[in-house]
Amino acid sequence: MKKKILIVDDDLNQHKINQFYFKKHGFDVVSAFTGEDGLEKILTERPALVLLDFMMPGMNGEQFLHILWNDPKYQPVGRTPVVMLTAAGHERDFVEKLMDRGLAAYLQKPFGEHELINVVENVLVNHEKYMHQEQSLEHLRESLDFLSNILQNFPGIIFTTSLDGRISFFTEGSNPMLETPKSSILGRLLFDFFEIQPHDLQSILSRLKEDNTAITIETILKDHGAHSFPVELSLSIFRDKNGQIAGILGLVKDLTLVKKLEQEKIEKERIAAIVQAMATVNHEINNPLTPILGNLDLIMEEAHLLPDSVRSKLKSIQENARRIAENVQKMRNISQPVFKQYYDGEMIIDLEKSR
Repeated sequence: MKKKILIVDDDLNQHKINQFYFKKHGFDVVSAFTGEDGLEKILTERPALVLLDFMMPGMNGEQFLHILWNDPKYQPVGRTPVVMLTAAGHERDFVEKLMDRGLAAYLQKPFGEHELINVVENVLVNHEKYMHQEQSLEHLRESLDFLSNILQNFPGIIFTTSLDGRISFFTEGSNPMLETPKSSILGRLLFDFFEIQPHDLQSILSRLKEDNTAITIETILKDHGAHSFPVELSLSIFRDKNGQIAGILGLVKDLTLVKKLEQEKIEKERIAAIVQAMATVNHEINNPLTPILGNLDLIMEEAHLLPDSVRSKLKSIQENARRIAENVQKMRNISQPVFKQYYDGEMIIDLEKSR
């Protein structure tokens, strides 16, 4: 595809000469004879380069550049390279100031065909390199922003170590776990913070090298001066830019809530088993107890025929049987048992406080 050159010059003869040169070397050409017309055509034609004469009636070249570079309307085309045509009398300092502000190159009149084409082609090549670098930098910035966003929102710790287990990189995400400052962590040994022995670390590193897969273990993270808590530690090989093994990459996940939920589940299952056992006991005791109490009531109706000592014993049996029946009734209604210490550290259910 031919590259398009926009010539902005009030000199018709200069247009014809430059058009001839450009078309001879495979360029498309668009002409504008005033600065205002040139600004309109740079928006509509989107040229690859502008050849701009400095001395024009009305809007001169410097004013053209000021609008092109500063007016938001021209922001989409503001990076179009511009080669300015100047008279021999222009001071070099003036032109260099324009180049510091973004002018791609300049040519002093008069100039020949080859000089014009060489300057234009060099500017286009350099501009393509510049735009490619800008795109690469933009992609790099986007990648860095994306990585930074991941690091900031990761719900845990990410770290790397050297081969001897010294922490070389450390970052906490959206939920900081440690109170220990980062400056006190870098350079420290991994087993200063995790319940991992030096020989365990070497064993882990050997396994990572052999299997080339991540290893996940549960351990304790020790926050010096604060507290310790359970974590899941995922470890994998960390390589340098040359692909050589440089150490370990680690991801840390706080298991405090998980362990709490696991403990609550175990406790609920234990209570459910106790309640079920109590229901079984209630059934097994209540079945024989009901006729016992019934027969005791019948016997006590005729107790006046019995000796006092027998009546006293029967009354004691009846009272204790009724007490058993009351306790069985309490056991039947318990869904949240409360425990109390009984003897030698043994725990029993408190029937009065349980619900």
